[in-house]
Amino acid sequence: MRRRTVLTLALGAGAGMLVGARAAPAQTTGAETALALVETAVDRVILPDYRAFASAAKAFETAAASEDAGLDALRQGYHAAMDAWQAVQAIRFGPIAEAERHFRVQFWPDKRNLTARHLAGFIADADPEMLEPERFAAHSIALQGFPALERLLFEDADALTGDGGEARYCRRLVRTIAANLAGIGAAVVEAWPAHRDLMLAPGDDNPVYRTAEESLRAVHAVLANGLERLVTLKLEPLLVDGPEDMRPRRAESWRGTAATPTCCCCATRSAASAPRLRRIWRPRSG
Repeated sequence: MRRRTVLTLALGAGAGMLVGARAAPAQTTGAETALALVETAVDRVILPDYRAFASAAKAFETAAASEDAGLDALRQGYHAAMDAWQAVQAIRFGPIAEAERHFRVQFWPDKRNLTARHLAGFIADADPEMLEPERFAAHSIALQGFPALERLLFEDADALTGDGGEARYCRRLVRTIAANLAGIGAAVVEAWPAHRDLMLAPGDDNPVYRTAEESLRAVHAVLANGLERLVTLKLEPLLVDGPEDMRPRRAESWRGTAATPTCCCCATRSAASAPRLRRIWRPRSG
């Protein structure tokens, strides 16, 4: 019952955005309206948020590349990049869906604990050649993004700041992961204009979108599926039977921050995005 209630409220909020939409001009066809909505979503929400993520990831890469970077600076860079990622995390189509980029940024939920196992083996081998960008990008996706960074920066920080060979290798690994995230962010931003063109020119010769409805459906899924994932993956496992029965270690990124702030961050991101997402359903007149 609780699950249905929470999910209904969340999806109801998304439905409210549709109810508040202005009616399209009478002379506008259904396809034209759909493509206007898609254009608004991409230009006003999706592309700006991806640019923000790419910028935060690049800033984190720069901080991690500095030999003088302290643990606090690395953690701040991690939090800034992770916060920016939350704004686009629900997007599962377009360039982020290619080359397993989404999973490489954040392999989560990790029900089999692959990140911990692969990370331990990777550090034990301490092979410097595996830190080369091309080889690392072809390695386990569980090691390439935020979950591995979180373990390195928060779970065993003493090992990261030591003077031994393992600590030096772990610091190099942090730099490699940061560079990997920055590379993914830059690649996604670079590829989006071409994907935007595909979305706005559907047809039989289009390899991805045959109709305007298909283009619009991809955008709508960000809102509908994003809200459902917020409930089923982030809130339900954490809250169980209510706030008094909270399970902090089930929270997303629980090592890097307290459970409550993490959930507040997700909720704040969703609330802050709502007015902007509502514009998706407001076709431009004229």
